[in-house]
Amino acid sequence: RLGVVEGMGWLDALLPLPSLKRVTVREVRGSLAPAGLDLVPVTGCSWDSLTVWAAVSVHHLPWLPLRGLGRLQLPAIDFDAEPGAGHQPDAATARAAVDSAVSALLPLAQRGGLVWQGALPEIQARKVQPWVEALAPLARLAGVMPGGVQLRVGVIGNQPATVAGAELQQLLASLGALPLATLTLCDVTPSEGFWGVLRRAVTRVRALELSYCKHLDADDFALWLGTHPHDMRLALVAASDQAHAAVHDALQRLAQQGVVSRVQVEFDE
Repeated sequence: RLGVVEGMGWLDALLPLPSLKRVTVREVRGSLAPAGLDLVPVTGCSWDSLTVWAAVSVHHLPWLPLRGLGRLQLPAIDFDAEPGAGHQPDAATARAAVDSAVSALLPLAQRGGLVWQGALPEIQARKVQPWVEALAPLARLAGVMPGGVQLRVGVIGNQPATVAGAELQQLLASLGALPLATLTLCDVTPSEGFWGVLRRAVTRVRALELSYCKHLDADDFALWLGTHPHDMRLALVAASDQAHAAVHDALQRLAQQGVVSRVQVEFDE
């Protein structure tokens, strides 16, 4: 049982131990890729389980000893800059990282060895771009994640960010057959075209959570709320006074018009 580990040292120390069967790590930090090595080696182990309690970087997954591992348990996959890079990758680099991670996970997942600590698999991205354009390889996991995934975009305290309709459309297209059970926008504002794309999307989003939302366009939101064609849950968490007012105004308009929305609105402070 280890705390926070960094780099490859912990793997170099543990992999040669023949009697070791269960490994628990609080968090993996730093780069696992040895300097100057571009190709990811196929690394294996004889462990029964590897448990990581903090979200695992998409850049770390290909370097974990997944071949021969009985079970990998983790809370989430973190789509962010490569450790030590200090900046977000371009779209092609981001997609290559996702593809490499999925290739590493898929054999383990297909034999039932990928376990999530939550009710559903969770993926999280601190920035909208480049990740909404880079998630397409995740669609290969649809067969082993029939319940879909939870996607969390943004973090509290980031620079103001938005997600437009075009970006939401790209995101849903990238996930393909992999259902998006819950989309959480954390300190990220829905912007131009977002509500229209959500209403027309072939891929249904079963739940939308707006956390620390600072602004909602009252008219666009009211139109969506009254016309969304599928059952859905919307949760407003620690939102601004303006966002609260926009939601209450929309609900009042629908009530006055006798319109029953298929969206269940929840307020969680």
